[in-house]
Amino acid sequence: DQDGKRVDLDKYTTDMRGEKVKVLSSSVIFESESELGDLNHRVVTDAATSYGFGSFYMFNSTSAVAYCGEEIFGAMVAWVLNDEHKTAYLTQNHGETLDVSLSNLLACCGYYIDVLNLRKSEVPDDAGVVIISAPVYDFEKGAESSSVRVRAEIERLETYMEKGGSLYVAIDPIAPSLPVLEEFIKEYGIAITGGETEGAFVRHQVKDVTDSVSVSGMSFVATYAEGGLADRLSEIAQRYGSGRVYLQNVGKLELSGNARALLISSPSSVALLGKDEDDRSGSFAVAAYSEKLSEKSGKTGRIFVVPGAFLSSTTTMITEGYSNKDFLYSVFDEILGAPFSMMGVRVDLMYEDTALHGFTMKQAWIFSAVIAALPVAAVVTAAVVVRKRKNR
Repeated sequence: DQDGKRVDLDKYTTDMRGEKVKVLSSSVIFESESELGDLNHRVVTDAATSYGFGSFYMFNSTSAVAYCGEEIFGAMVAWVLNDEHKTAYLTQNHGETLDVSLSNLLACCGYYIDVLNLRKSEVPDDAGVVIISAPVYDFEKGAESSSVRVRAEIERLETYMEKGGSLYVAIDPIAPSLPVLEEFIKEYGIAITGGETEGAFVRHQVKDVTDSVSVSGMSFVATYAEGGLADRLSEIAQRYGSGRVYLQNVGKLELSGNARALLISSPSSVALLGKDEDDRSGSFAVAAYSEKLSEKSGKTGRIFVVPGAFLSSTTTMITEGYSNKDFLYSVFDEILGAPFSMMGVRVDLMYEDTALHGFTMKQAWIFSAVIAALPVAAVVTAAVVVRKRKNR
């Protein structure tokens, strides 16, 4: 320590909740004295890779793709300067998948991260947010009779929201039908639309050729909706970056009641039902939030829904051309009540990346037209010069 005395690391082998923590030679320990005189501490240990400091990097399936040290250091300093620390609970048993980038973002919002088995227990009191990420199996609903009502997953989730809970939901439009979960979301005025085609239920998928970053139109840059919180999030995103939010293979939302759109597709976008264009009205809601006041508790439950699984992918979260990370930080900060956020922190070091990001098909057409016009203009200019010289 500062006095040259050997530090006893035993106290760091448990976190401030009393949970066991690994302390290795590559662990980084953050500590700060709170206003109450207690020592807040957080140990960052890489338990997932053999590199030793993997928590400070972003990874794809095979290797590190970016170094994000400034973000992690800043977040951990903010973490130990805060006395209250909630937990982000990730639901399990429904085939959920969670991007590593979203997990890192939750840690940088000041949350502990843990899993939640709603089949066995209620949502714990220390829950700051519950994450339902790309489930492929539905939630259980309790059976009802005249004498007893069995509490199952969705009832426990309802109780949590009635107590003023915060819920983040990402549903892949190609996932099987999830009637129980989607009916629960619909109670907040947010419905993921779909219908029957070729004898099977499918959800709509939005195709946006105008703002697309691919020829297919299934990958595009979303636009912020107008009014209220959407304006606030747009202002935040543009203050810290490009404000461009990249989506891929995303569904269509139908909103009612208190639900409000945050992101929309362009006016020329269409909604596909299977292979057919089913809705050409455009400007579809592709990310939304809602809130509901519980008459029983007097508290307000808040929910954010995106009908896709790509919003928090590693690629879009670290690429300078897009503001997916800042958008998600603002969602957790402004809607879901995160302790803090690290908006505006850029990636310190991006490894080899030669892709052209943030370039829509509309811009590509304009660019191509300009490029094609240059040689034509040169030929015309040359012809005029030659003719003038001949006619001297």
